Amino acid sequence: MNPFAALIDVLLPRTCHICGESLLAHERFVCLDCLEKLPVTGYEKYWGNKTAVNSDLNPMETRFAGLIPMERACAPYFYTRDSALATLVHDFKYRGFSRLAAVMGELGAKALLPSGLFDGVELLLPVPLHWRKKLKRGYNQTEMLAEGISRATGIPVSTQLKAVKPHRTQTSLTPEQRAENTRGVFELKCPESVQGKRVMLVDDICTTGATLQAASQSVVEATNHDVKIRLFTLGVV
Repeated sequence: MNPFAALIDVLLPRTCHICGESLLAHERFVCLDCLEKLPVTGYEKYWGNKTAVNSDLNPMETRFAGLIPMERACAPYFYTRDSALATLVHDFKYRGFSRLAAVMGELGAKALLPSGLFDGVELLLPVPLHWRKKLKRGYNQTEMLAEGISRATGIPVSTQLKAVKPHRTQTSLTPEQRAENTRGVFELKCPESVQGKRVMLVDDICTTGATLQAASQSVVEATNHDVKIRLFTLGVV
């Protein structure tokens, strides 16, 4: 550790966002012990199970089957409101820890790299925030997640997907309300930059899938169905 970094650690000690213990020099935001305790989905292990029709679809993928032309969808971790992952998501969404989102995107992508989820993907499309919400927060956490994924995979990030009208938070809404809340929200600018490509939409948490479905549909329609879709979220309910 350089002397300046050491001084910063003395003045502003770095602690784990989950357990509160001091971080080691090589740890970022979360200690290794807490990272190892995050509940992994193992959803990528479903792929290759061809014993029955659609038996290789994991539980996240079944939410989108028949609704959008999705190739693959996966999340590395399970999410519940009282979980350690919820603490991390709350910190990078509402407490200003934008770099935490990038670190978690990188770690999540590295965990799924051996599965082939990112093979052939040409662009990462983070689900956007409306400009008013992004201005208030100061950043879009899904763009930061995508930045971390890009670091792990080398896939470039595109911000051509825009939120063209505001929508309220999804947290307390029913599945039907979530679908209505996201209808007509997204628009793909410069469709020619995406047309004919395999793209991955990136979001923080997959609950009902309404947001990802709406975002995917806007991409598919803008490209006249000439696009291949994959989905990544950090957590899944």
